Amino acid sequence: MNVKISGYQKQSKYIEYIVIVTEQSQKWGVWVRYSEFRNLHKILKKKFPSELKQIRLPPKKLIGNFDEDFIEQRRSGLEEYINALLQDEDVAECMEINKLLKPSEPSKLVENDLLENEIEKEKKKQQIKK
Repeated sequence: MNVKISGYQKQSKYIEYIVIVTEQSQKWGVWVRYSEFRNLHKILKKKFPSELKQIRLPPKKLIGNFDEDFIEQRRSGLEEYINALLQDEDVAECMEINKLLKPSEPSKLVENDLLENEIEKEKKKQQIKK
């Protein structure tokens, strides 16, 4: 499984991140809030204490959560975080990770046109890096 957090959208009181998941030949996008990552982290720390010792969740911030630089830093940190979790086979296969990345709620899924747009942005970023 490969995960990229390609963007975000601001809501009135929180930020939702666009998490693009690639598994074998399938791709889908999921909206995930920072609080959902925090809840996941709390659960995983209890279930996998030794595995989670070195994996850090980006910190919570009470003021300035809507600052563009902060959002970008957090987006990058969350992408590193989720990919670090997926490096451990036991953690990667746990129910909580699957619930976050493979939601049953249609409202959590990114619409196809937005997903395609985000995938194109990612491709362009990769081309620029080369």
